[in-house]
Amino acid sequence: MARALSTRSGYELFDVGQEFRKGVREIPSRDVNELSLALNGLVVQRIATSERMIIEGRLVGLQALGFSDVFKLLCTAPEDVVADRYMARERLGSLVESRDALLERLRRDERILSDTWGVCRRDIFNPELYDKLLDTSLGQPDELILSLVNEGFIE
Repeated sequence: MARALSTRSGYELFDVGQEFRKGVREIPSRDVNELSLALNGLVVQRIATSERMIIEGRLVGLQALGFSDVFKLLCTAPEDVVADRYMARERLGSLVESRDALLERLRRDERILSDTWGVCRRDIFNPELYDKLLDTSLGQPDELILSLVNEGFIE
C-alpha cells in the first residue's frame, strides 16, 4: 500500500521494516533494540524535515505525535490475510510455517516494543493516533488509494 501511494504521489518512500531487516542482515550481531532506537531517530528526523514523504512502519503513529501537518494512515487486515502476505514476502512454504514464523515475529516485536519503547502492540495500533483506518483486505492498492482520494484524505 505504501509503495502504491508513493508511486501515485511521487513522494519518497521510507520503509522502516525494510531498513530494520537490512540492518539486521548487515550486522547480525547488532542489538535489535539499539537498531530500533537508531531507526526511530531517523524516522522522527524525516517526519520533521521532509515535506513529501511516505513513511511505512508500525511506530509511525507514535513517532508522528505532535506533528499536526502529517496525515497518519493505519493499514490493517485480518490475521489470515496478514499470514498469507507474510508467507509470500518471506517465501515460506506453507501457511502453517507462515503462521508459526509470524507468531515468533510478533513475540520478538512485543519484546522490542516493551524493552525499548515501554509500549505494547495495542498502543501502537491505537486508532486515536491515526487520521484514517483502512482495511487493506477490502481491495487492491489502487482501488484503496482511489477511495482515499474520493474521501478527500489524499490528492
